[in-house]
Amino acid sequence: VFVDSARAAVQTVRDNLAFTRLSEGATVVPSDAFRYLRDSGERPFDVVFIAPPQYKELWIAALTAVDAAADRYLTDDGQAIVQIDPREFKELPLQQLALADKRRYGSTLLCFYRRPRTTNYELRTTNYERDQRLTTAH
Repeated sequence: VFVDSARAAVQTVRDNLAFTRLSEGATVVPSDAFRYLRDSGERPFDVVFIAPPQYKELWIAALTAVDAAADRYLTDDGQAIVQIDPREFKELPLQQLALADKRRYGSTLLCFYRRPRTTNYELRTTNYERDQRLTTAH
């Protein structure tokens, strides 16, 4: 699903999908991305790519919206990728997502956000500690 409110951007996406012969599996939605996130009943996605107009901090609002409802927007292994100018980057206090990687390509910075993964050791330790609390509570 591709969402953009700019008519020219929507047409560019459609042209690129046609050129790459990927139109059949794609949906292009001419809409405000925030409205789409709020109102969409879509299934969770593997990737949410956030590339808003630069220097307006819209990426922060978009990423925060995805973070607030990560279970709704992202699959368990899904990721949100933010494309910004490197000068715009700042650490964010997110609830469900964490910065997993950053890659710079000239004047473009890609930031990859995912849910933190729990290792088997951490899961076993957490379960053991929970079981100990339950045992000692009785």
